[in-house]
Amino acid sequence: MRSWMLLGLAALSSACAGSRTHVDVSPAEVGFAAPPSSGAEVAAAAAEEPEEAAPAELTRAVLARTVQAGIGAFLANVELSPVLVRGRFIGFRLDRARGLRRWNAAGLDVRTGDVVTRVNGSPIERPEQAQAAFLSLAEASEVVIDVVRGGSPVTVRAAVSDAAPAAVSAASAPATAAR
Repeated sequence: MRSWMLLGLAALSSACAGSRTHVDVSPAEVGFAAPPSSGAEVAAAAAEEPEEAAPAELTRAVLARTVQAGIGAFLANVELSPVLVRGRFIGFRLDRARGLRRWNAAGLDVRTGDVVTRVNGSPIERPEQAQAAFLSLAEASEVVIDVVRGGSPVTVRAAVSDAAPAAVSAASAPATAAR
């Protein structure tokens, strides 16, 4: 299983991964927006995500499976870069995410280029903070992701439904196992 709803958590847990180098920007560059993609890059990214049924809501069952699979399984599906300003951690930029359209369909308006700064009010700078925020999602009534988008702070919210998902299948809830 893959946690397509916990993008923000992936960002917070990326500190644990340590495989990426940081990006240091000047205060004038705090727009954080990723460089515009060419049409070819957008088409290639879209081709990686097959057309499939997207869930209309974020459910407790999906979050529970995601947390149970672990933060590493989630991170296998995203690419993140730490963003620093004058050596100070700001957040993690979402460079790429598998299943982004599904996240958006379920109410998480997270976009490539967003810099995730907090998840459910928790900081995500240190690995233990990221892990705690990730684990807390199993009981959260909503997922709240604070991001910087185009230089402005934005709060992304998605309510967590306690109802059983209408049709969670391999097509609508991607696997977390690495392919």
